[in-house]
Parts: sequence; C-alpha cells; structure tokens
Amino acid sequence: MFYPVQIFLGMPLSERLELSFAFHSPFGLGTEWDDDFLGNSIAKKTDLMVFDLGVSMAYQLSESFAVGFGIDYMTATIELTQDIGIINPFNQRLTNVAEATLASEGINDDWAWNVGVLWKLGAGFQLGASYRSEFTINGEGKAEFTQVPTGYPELDALLGTVFPFDGKVPIEASIAFPDFWNVGLAWQNERWTLSSQYGVMGWSAYQELPIIFPENPEFSSVRPENWVDASQWRVGAELRASQHWELRLGYLEDETPQPPEGMSPLLADGSRKSYMGGLSIVGNRCRFDIAYELVKIETRSTGGASQDAFEGTYEGQSPLLHMSFLVKF
Repeated sequence: MFYPVQIFLGMPLSERLELSFAFHSPFGLGTEWDDDFLGNSIAKKTDLMVFDLGVSMAYQLSESFAVGFGIDYMTATIELTQDIGIINPFNQRLTNVAEATLASEGINDDWAWNVGVLWKLGAGFQLGASYRSEFTINGEGKAEFTQVPTGYPELDALLGTVFPFDGKVPIEASIAFPDFWNVGLAWQNERWTLSSQYGVMGWSAYQELPIIFPENPEFSSVRPENWVDASQWRVGAELRASQHWELRLGYLEDETPQPPEGMSPLLADGSRKSYMGGLSIVGNRCRFDIAYELVKIETRSTGGASQDAFEGTYEGQSPLLHMSFLVKF
C-alpha cells in the first residue's frame, strides 16, 4: 500500500507570468512476496520511491500561446530484501542461510528540468506539448546480513566467516530514470472537454542495475536490464454538469519497457490498461476532486528466457484512489 503525496502552489506574478512550486512522487515501485516463496533469493521485498521538488515559471506570450520552464530536485529512497540460499553440504538441499537487507541512507539526489508549450488554436481546440529530462540517482546506503540458523553448528560457524553478520556494510547503487515527452490535443465548449494525449518514456536509459559493495567486492553485482523506450496514450472526457458538479472518464494504455528475460520477482512489468472515473465538487474558492482508477496488467511469461533461470508467469492489477483539495486565495 502506497500513499503518494502531491502538493502544488501557483502564484501569479503579473497578468502574463506565473510562478509555481510542486512536491510529488513521479516514480514508485513496491513488491513483497510470502516467506515461503521460491523466488525470495532474487527478491523478497522491494520498495522504491522518488520525490520531485520543483519550481516552474509560465509566461503567456500572447492571447493564444504560452510557454513554461521548470527545474526539478529529485531524491530517492530504496530498500531491497532477499534471502541467500546455498546447497547444504550435509544434506545436499538448497538451504536459506541469511537474509540481506539493502537500504539507502542520507540524501541520494540529482537535478532534472522540464519545458512545455500551450497553443490555443481557436474553435475550442488547444494543443499542448511537454518534455521532462532524464536523471540518474547515484546513491549510498548500508547492507545488513542476518544469519538464519541451519541446524548444523559447523556450517553456521563457517558462514560466519563469509558474511559480515556483525554489522552493516556500505553499498553504492545507481538507477537511471527516463525522459518523457508528450503531446496532447483538447476540445472544449461551455459544458464538455474532450482530450487525447500521446507520449514516449525514454526507458532505454535504464540498461543495468549496479549494486557495489566497496568494502566487500565479492558481493557486488551488476544486473542487466536492457529496457527500451515505451509509448503511452490517453483519452479523457469531462462534463461540467452544473455550477458545482463536474464528471470525468478516462482511459490509458501504457506499453511495458521491460524485455521478457528481465522479468523476475524483483520486478515483473507488463503493458497496462487503466480505466478511470471521477468527479469534482466546486465551490466559490475551493474544490474537492475524487477519482477511482483500475490498472490491469497483462498476463506475461518469461518464456524460457529468464536471466535468473527462474521462469514464471506474472499477472496483476492495482486499484487506485485519487483525492485532492484545491483552495484559491
């Protein structure tokens, strides 16, 4: 369960210039598996959150054309937990001997930027486009190894000389996030707004996931990811039913950037379809928005290509509840 926060503040500096601030989470990931799941040696729990603190300015060049530009300060937190299994020499069975938890510490950050344009074409039509740059989080943290007794004292003692069970050790990791460009077209009259949007996320920036142990290089790894750019498109409709009520419907299709060989308990992504409905209650100086979204992820298999030699078929869906409150002052 995630609770991403969104806070926005816009301030007009003149009739044509506006300054805005934003705090939100553009990327997030979470998976958690049961304790007896066979894939826990690849990933048992994954928790990634990216936060964007941005400042933007928009300027209206004419009655029909406006431009905007923004700077984003990106920070991230990450936690990965997995079991470590070996073949027990006493019974020749795969045995869980430790649990490893990798967590970021301190500030892991980078800078990004964005730009956008809006053009009112006339007859109720508007055309918009925006671009958000890619960024890379180079982070530091600590890893903790917790020993799981095997029932064989000799083996437990030997493992104590291999793994640093007596404390946390430093780690370094690097994660690249995509750029994103999109264009949209909308038409509106006094009661209706109809809109469509097409965009591409540059996930080809995410080619590998290196996790480095500076003091324990034997535990370091570089996981190949080899993601590709992926497109998405959206359509939506809004009906202003009265002075105080607005109704909305929306639909989204989002291609997966992940190749089948990279699917694993760490992350098994699939193309998704989202169905959305919502409403707004509008007052003189405030409004309340609420919407429900159902994200359905395609059923997808590794097809014998798993780089972890862990074949599987994955499916899922996510129900999302959106709420916001706006005040004008």
